[in-house]
Amino acid sequence: MRGPVRHILLVGALLVSLTSSGTDLAAAAQAAPSRVIPYGRAGDIPVPADYNGDGKADIAVFRPSTGVWYVFGVRVVLYGTNGDLPEPSDYNGDQQADIAVFRPPNGSWYLLAPSCDPSYPTVCIPPPPPDLDCTDITVRSFKVLQPDPHGFDPDHNGMGCEGSSPLPRPAFGPAIDGYAAYDPQVTCSPTPKPGTVYFRDLVLHAFSETSDSGISRGCDIGGTSEHKEGRAWDWHVSSFSQNATAKQALNWLLATDKYGNRNARARRLGIMYIIYNKRIWGAYRAQDGWLPYACSGVTGCHQDHVHFSFSWAGAREQTSWWTGKPSPIDEPVGAVPTPWSGGTLPQPIG
Repeated sequence: MRGPVRHILLVGALLVSLTSSGTDLAAAAQAAPSRVIPYGRAGDIPVPADYNGDGKADIAVFRPSTGVWYVFGVRVVLYGTNGDLPEPSDYNGDQQADIAVFRPPNGSWYLLAPSCDPSYPTVCIPPPPPDLDCTDITVRSFKVLQPDPHGFDPDHNGMGCEGSSPLPRPAFGPAIDGYAAYDPQVTCSPTPKPGTVYFRDLVLHAFSETSDSGISRGCDIGGTSEHKEGRAWDWHVSSFSQNATAKQALNWLLATDKYGNRNARARRLGIMYIIYNKRIWGAYRAQDGWLPYACSGVTGCHQDHVHFSFSWAGAREQTSWWTGKPSPIDEPVGAVPTPWSGGTLPQPIG
C-alpha cells in the first residue's frame, strides 16, 4: 500500500497541491477540489511566503532573468540580478516575509530595505539615489503619483513607463536650450539641412511602419514654408489608424525631463513648431500648449501626417542634442525677428 503522495501542479508558476493515497493519480486529481491560478512563466522560481502579514502564504515568483519579484495581488519588486538565489523569510520579526537574495559568486546575502517610494504605490521602487529611468526597470504601465522623483511619468497621465519607447533617451544635465523663436521661411534654400535629416531618420528607424512625406519643397509651390529652407519635415502617420504611434513620438518630444525642464527634447532638438490632427504646438507659445489649427481637408488638417519645423540652430545641429551645450533662444536669421510676446502671429502653413 502506497503512502500519501503530494503533488504540486505547475502551470508557469506555483498553483495548487493535491493529495492522493491511491495509485490512480488522474482520478484523484479529478475528484479533489483544486484551483488553477496562472501566474508566472517558464524559468520563474516559486517563492511563496507571507509578504503582507495576513498570516497566509502569498503566491509569488522570482524571475532570475530580470531580478523582479512578482507577488500575486500584493506588489512587484525589482531586487536582484541574474544568478541570484531568492531566499524570502521574516528576517526582522515583523511577521512579514522580507525579500532577500543570496549571490553565490561572492557568497553574500542581500536584504531589501523596507523602503518603497510612495509615488509608485503598486510596485516597490526605492527612492533616489540612484536616479532610475524606464530603461533601468522591467515593470511597465504602473500607477504613478506626484512628485514622481524618478520621472517615470513624463506626460503626467498617472501611468509610468507605458511600454518601452523605441526612441533614444540620451542623458543630459540640467542646463537646457531656450525655446525657439518664431522664424518663418524668408529664403529659398530647399536642400535638406542636417538636423532635419537626422530627426527624420531617427523617427523612421523607430517606427518602421510609418514613412517619409518629404523635407524639401520647391520655392515656387504654395506660400511661406520652412520646407523651402530644408528645415521642415512631414512624417507620414495617420491620425485615424496610427494615432498611438504619433502620440508616442510627440509625448517623447514634449515630456518634462527629470530636472523639471518642460518640452525638453523638443527644445534640445530645436523644434520650432509641430502641426498634427487640427492642432499646433509652437515653441514660441509653449505656455499655451496645443492650440486649434484652422484648416480643411485631411492633408490640410495634418491628419495624415505630422509637420515638424525646426529653428535654424536645430536644423544646423547647433543645439545641445548634438553639441551638449545649450543654445540661447534661437534668434531669427530672416529680416524680421518675431519671437512671440502675446500678440498675434500668422498661422504657419506647414
